[in-house]
Amino acid sequence: MKTTKQEIEMTVQEAMETRRWCYYINPTQDSHATGGFVPSVVIENFPGHYPAMGKGECAAPWVWGDTLKKAETTCRRVSVIAPFLKSQRQA
Repeated sequence: MKTTKQEIEMTVQEAMETRRWCYYINPTQDSHATGGFVPSVVIENFPGHYPAMGKGECAAPWVWGDTLKKAETTCRRVSVIAPFLKSQRQA
């Protein structure tokens, strides 16, 4: 049985709500194709990584820097505050 994209997205969403996760910048990505470096979500004990490419017809990918160094700096900063924001939503 083939898994649909919607089922995979729902599974990723559920995993993010119940497992630890962080952002990751893949240094080998083609940053010219998106105008910069796009972060991915990596979820604990969950296969793969999920680039933040946006959803919907008019969506655009998240771009966290036009250089790897800028993108990694943003990634570290956001990864530190993301667990705090998650805990605030659950309170």
